[in-house]
Amino acid sequence: MRKLLVVLGIAASLTPAASLAQMSGNAPSGPAPDIRNSDLGAHDSFSTPDMHDMLLKQRERELSDRLSGQKYLGRSRPAKASELAAGAPVNDKTGVAIARIEQIGPDGVVVSSATGKVKVPADAFGHNKAGVLLDMTRAEFEQIVRKANAGS
Repeated sequence: MRKLLVVLGIAASLTPAASLAQMSGNAPSGPAPDIRNSDLGAHDSFSTPDMHDMLLKQRERELSDRLSGQKYLGRSRPAKASELAAGAPVNDKTGVAIARIEQIGPDGVVVSSATGKVKVPADAFGHNKAGVLLDMTRAEFEQIVRKANAGS
């Protein structure tokens, strides 16, 4: 019995695909299919040149919009104390309003948003054509506010 298993093992290793296909009953019938003229990639949207070009153009437009938005907002500079006033809106670095100044104190500025309140050092604020800003995105700001209010 042991010799029979060894012989079968050697035979299977000599022609693995053919012997496994025959043993499992899934031997291919007829010649192998010719896939040179098939439409294998025809339904793959990224391999379609038109879709690829469209995605590249969309990325270029988004980058152009971002850059023109920065030109519109102007260069930012550190905010002056006189520009930090209660009730003033605070924007993120892209010009989107993210909070309002609630209170100004000697140790920082309290800003409030829909997410909560947080005290920010006065020297962290900047100013550009859109007004007072913090050098972060809305998502980054909301994450900081959530962390600050998590212990409250």
